[in-house]
Amino acid sequence: MAKVRTFLSNISNAFSGLKNYLGEASALFIVLLIIIVSVLTINYIYRKNKGLNYLPGLISFIVGLVILVLNIGNLMNPYNLAKLELTIILISAGLCGIVFAKLLSVIKKSNMKNKKPKKSPKTAETETK
Repeated sequence: MAKVRTFLSNISNAFSGLKNYLGEASALFIVLLIIIVSVLTINYIYRKNKGLNYLPGLISFIVGLVILVLNIGNLMNPYNLAKLELTIILISAGLCGIVFAKLLSVIKKSNMKNKKPKKSPKTAETETK
């Protein structure tokens, strides 16, 4: 138990040291967590409709692109750096959400293939004759 505590303490110390360098990266992780939870919820509720899984990631990606296009001329203005940061967060979280939904659909598809009943060999019938 003491080894686990020291290990977790070392991890928390490493992340607290990175806090100075990452800045507002916690916003990215929060948005990413919201998108992943919403993808999992949609996947659980609407099992048959596979296209809805991509919706949270697509919405985030499209909103990020719209903010980028609307503010493309003055993004480097120091007053608009918050919009640039929001754009980067939304686009990257949207792409990660789309990739997560695709991975989820691939995992789901491979599980469906494994659950199909296998045809029983008819050798037992020929052996009894």
